[in-house]
Amino acid sequence: MAAWTLLTLTAAAGAQTRSEAEVRFERGVALFTARNYEGALVEFQRSLALSGGVDLLFNIGRTYQAMGRYAEASGVIEEYLRRARDLTPERRQEVTRMLTSLRGFIAHLRVRVTPADATVALDGDAVDPARLATNLAVNPGRHVVTVQRPGFTTRAEPVVVASGEAREVTVALSAAPGALGEGTLVLRGAPPTAVLRVNGAVTRSPARLPVRTHRVELTAPGYASWRGEVLIEPQRSRVLTARMERPRGLEPGWFIGGAAATGAALLVGGIFGGLTLATRADFDAEPRFDDTPADRDLAAQGETYRTVANVGFVAAAALGAATVVLLTQTRFGSSATTVDVAAAPGRLQLRF
Repeated sequence: MAAWTLLTLTAAAGAQTRSEAEVRFERGVALFTARNYEGALVEFQRSLALSGGVDLLFNIGRTYQAMGRYAEASGVIEEYLRRARDLTPERRQEVTRMLTSLRGFIAHLRVRVTPADATVALDGDAVDPARLATNLAVNPGRHVVTVQRPGFTTRAEPVVVASGEAREVTVALSAAPGALGEGTLVLRGAPPTAVLRVNGAVTRSPARLPVRTHRVELTAPGYASWRGEVLIEPQRSRVLTARMERPRGLEPGWFIGGAAATGAALLVGGIFGGLTLATRADFDAEPRFDDTPADRDLAAQGETYRTVANVGFVAAAALGAATVVLLTQTRFGSSATTVDVAAAPGRLQLRF
């Protein structure tokens, strides 16, 4: 139980004067004993500022614990364990058990706000924006999350958490009545066939829009559509990056193979077509007295050449049609293009 008791000051025997730090330390112990924890906390903190004594951290953490402020107590006790160099193993083990007990009472809040750059206060104390990316350690009980931003209506969101619980609070601000107005949505550098939709309706650029969050969609043949939300607000700038992906298609090798096969079939048809004509010329050049075996062989050879030529041309036609289909399904060049969406005060520009 020693770890749960305040550390006390041992004065040197015969000392005639005491420093202000020692006086405030003793007052803190007296106030803590009288259960005036707010006063004890102030005295211990003043004594720490004057002396820098590491042991005072333990007393401050113990006072926070008595006040039910377990999150603050846990943080101070952690610092005490880091900075105290002369603790015995038994003492360090006792304080570690105390820290484990404190952590069991802590709750956690995850705060998400819109607009993202709004300022957040927890129970009246400002929260560092960097801390909003992680869970906030809080004491069990009722808390108030206050979110404000120039041009928007301030919101105070109450939340109740139990020890060991993790909650998420989402606060979306609305534009203040006096800040309502219009902004301009401008689409620049897009393909001629690109279609811009705002809140589901086809819109031409430039478009006048109310100051609030809008659903924006961009579509263009050959690209997957891009969807996102854009907040148009008065006298603010923002940069948003979106990405329009090309739909996946066949590799160019399929089209190249189809074109090569079509060319090969045309070549076969052309060669055997030429042979057919040459054989025909030879047959016509022969004098005709009787139907000799040589005449019949020459005629049969010409018929074979003609058949092969016809097969080649028919195959070329079929392969050519298939190659055209492959061409429409083939992806050439880059698989994606980047769309930079830059918002200026009351105006949005999308650049491909």
